[in-house]
Amino acid sequence: EVDPHPDWDWGAPKHRWRLYSQMLFQAYHSMLEQSPHRRLVIFHQFCLSGGVVEFMRRPSYRTYFGTQSWPVFAVTTAGSFEPALGTFIGLWSDELRKAL
Repeated sequence: EVDPHPDWDWGAPKHRWRLYSQMLFQAYHSMLEQSPHRRLVIFHQFCLSGGVVEFMRRPSYRTYFGTQSWPVFAVTTAGSFEPALGTFIGLWSDELRKAL
């Protein structure tokens, strides 16, 4: 995805976000290889968090690693180039607790 605000200071070089995404991919892939029946519920509550799970949507990852069939429920509180919703997980957890 192309940064819609190339002049903004994101606090670190943009290639670091791609590296973090690759590290998460490797961690999730390793977990699912070792425990194929494991289910993952992932919350990413930080700025730019939508970008770190972009690998789940990339055609190359979907084709080679089958990410479209991974048993993952991922929630991100920001888009690829957006600030996060800081209180989301607390609100979501409260609503889940009430519903159960």
